Amino acid sequence: MSSFHLPLFGSIAPGGFYEATTIIAGRPLTVRADFEETGELDHAVIAALTAFLSALEERVRAARQAITAGFAEDEDWAGVYIHHHLATTLIDAPATATPEQLARHLFPDCVWLSAAAEEPAIIDFTVGKQYTDCVLKVSFDATGSVTCITMES
Repeated sequence: MSSFHLPLFGSIAPGGFYEATTIIAGRPLTVRADFEETGELDHAVIAALTAFLSALEERVRAARQAITAGFAEDEDWAGVYIHHHLATTLIDAPATATPEQLARHLFPDCVWLSAAAEEPAIIDFTVGKQYTDCVLKVSFDATGSVTCITMES
């Protein structure tokens, strides 16, 4: 069983679950790497995860931009999240709120890393557990590009 070095975690190996905390924009951000179901760690996946973690602040910005664009384009997940969780709780005039105002209330809560080559990284955004248990999950491919956004609870 081979092990690898991954930023924030140090040495990692297949079959393990790892958790670390970093600070992004003045807030703590939990980063979890789940390799429990992984028999071997592919060098290409580790390289992609290393690149992702090395540019984590940039990835958070890209995710936030994708969320803002989704609000502006009224994606299905955006309307549900805004209607049920965000606008009426956090914005005084939800009918006139801009996408930027809505996105500003979201913050990254957790980063999930895996050995899945098609979707090795996900960033969960929330407005806070005191308002909702739903998160917007922003998925990334191995190149660090946003692939999709979904709402989950």
